[in-house]
Amino acid sequence: MRASCLRCVLKHLSQAIILLRESRTGYPFHRALAMGHLEEASQESEKDFLDISSEILAERKNMDEDLEYHPELMPLLESTWKKLLEEADTNGHNKDS
Repeated sequence: MRASCLRCVLKHLSQAIILLRESRTGYPFHRALAMGHLEEASQESEKDFLDISSEILAERKNMDEDLEYHPELMPLLESTWKKLLEEADTNGHNKDS
């Protein structure tokens, strides 16, 4: 199992959001690419942030089971961002400190 990386989770979630938007505007195959990014995001978080990993995996599975399902990933992106900021504060890496 790889080490958790919240920055990587954010990167993959962001890319999934972009690809899902594109999938609705003439590039339907981008949905499959978004699902791949969700799988990567899940793997990047499963070691230390199982709650985030499980939520991402559930959305990917919903997409797999229902081809019309389009998850709303912004709340997940926002909560992951907050978790990253908390981790930075805990580890003394916040620039504002």
